[in-house]
Amino acid sequence: MKIIDCTLRDGGYYNNWFFSIRFINKYLKCIDNVEIKYCELGFRFPRTDEAKGLTAYTDNNLLKKLIIPKKIQIGVMINASDFIRNNNIKFSLLKKIFFNNKKIKFVRIACHYQEIFKIKKIVTFLKRNYVVMINLMQISEINKTKLSKISNIINSYKIKVFYVADSLGSLKPKEITEIVRHLKKKINCDLGIHAHDNLSLALCNTKAAINNGVNWADSTICGMGRGAGNLKTEIITKIYNRNKYKFLKKYINENFIFLKKKYKWGTNYYYRYAATYRIHPTYIQNLLGTYKNKHLDLKKIILNLKNINAKKYNPFNLFFSLNLFSEKGKKTYNFKKLFKNKRILILGSSNISKIKKKKKKKIKKKKLFVITLNNNFYINKKLQNLRVICHPLRLLSLEAKNKSLDIPIIAPFSSIKRNIRTSIFSKKNKILSYGLKLTTNNNLKIYKNYLSTNNPLALTYIFSLLYVSEIKQVYLSGFEGYQKDDFHKDNSDNILQYFKKKIRFKKLYLN
Repeated sequence: MKIIDCTLRDGGYYNNWFFSIRFINKYLKCIDNVEIKYCELGFRFPRTDEAKGLTAYTDNNLLKKLIIPKKIQIGVMINASDFIRNNNIKFSLLKKIFFNNKKIKFVRIACHYQEIFKIKKIVTFLKRNYVVMINLMQISEINKTKLSKISNIINSYKIKVFYVADSLGSLKPKEITEIVRHLKKKINCDLGIHAHDNLSLALCNTKAAINNGVNWADSTICGMGRGAGNLKTEIITKIYNRNKYKFLKKYINENFIFLKKKYKWGTNYYYRYAATYRIHPTYIQNLLGTYKNKHLDLKKIILNLKNINAKKYNPFNLFFSLNLFSEKGKKTYNFKKLFKNKRILILGSSNISKIKKKKKKKIKKKKLFVITLNNNFYINKKLQNLRVICHPLRLLSLEAKNKSLDIPIIAPFSSIKRNIRTSIFSKKNKILSYGLKLTTNNNLKIYKNYLSTNNPLALTYIFSLLYVSEIKQVYLSGFEGYQKDDFHKDNSDNILQYFKKKIRFKKLYLN
């Protein structure tokens, strides 16, 4: 039985892959001490403008700095979709990412069903220097006819291991057994299992797979991984190498307990519910991680997701599943008149949780008109002139929490369905309406009465409104110092860069 520990690869979905070199070296030493020989250290994502941590790229510069024990074989994962465009392989990108490195021993290619038939050239290229494995995602959605087709193509690739991944965490031991038995008759390479723990069945499913001939299995320390997480390395170690369990437990207490408390992965009611309805766990992860508000009816949101194709993660599905908006919004408040001759300050949420007396005096001295974003309850109400809320989930969270809010709110009021408006806002709220239209394309379009976007962030919304109100200059504070490992941060820098051509920004330091 061979175990691949993929903690720093799968676990990166929670901390944006921001693991320090010191942390990685301690992890490698631990894995070596508990006699796990295979470690999938991270992904090799193509580089983009989006900031990610070291194990998102697992590049050669990182590998040079690591102390890799001799007995451990290091591997990385790639997503097939990153290298396929219109059925053609992006060879220049593949070669750029994979010039030969002797420290990498194996590469796993993560594929959806249709992609399996398009990766022959990727497999051939990688086999020159690495052991190649294929990871088939969402195995729960693939019937036996499709499995037979896959088996034929996998046999032609002549790879080392074919992994099946229960990506939606919806399978039970009986179903795993049927899949494995079917594949054992067809596949001529080793078989592996990657189990998710949405139904608290990762261990049972892995055991069922092993009992029926699977000889590779994935695990992560404390189950750290996307959504509800994975099979726990400490559990599989306790079963197959009990003598090393105490050492691993000590390492976990010193290095992983604080991560678990911070990111709170693991099985819960909502993951189980989503698994039952074949909903991608990232929806739940984002709902629980970004919008920690007990007043959101998550069960209702999940039921709405059930009625659309939510097997693959797409943020648009989440927005549209809320069924909140009905029109662009024809009625718009006279913001041009409101903002005229005002010195506008927009307060973000970074490093301004406590504005002390000196900072308050600075705001008053400059006679700034203060606009805050979202549910920022840390700032004294007396300092705020307006609050901006436009994201569907943020708006829904107002329903039970902010009805008594006595600060005027800028929101897409006229775009919200009439029967929902009264449940979100009370008569006490003063609402200044600027419309919002959700789209599925990437084009941001700013109109006099509404904003058309696929990413309804408060910062984009208020900048668009200021632009159509012909505001030339805006003060900003609280947009510096976001944590690097914030998986859900909204790329404020990219938004600022986009609007710099339209509005002049001046930073105001209140700290």
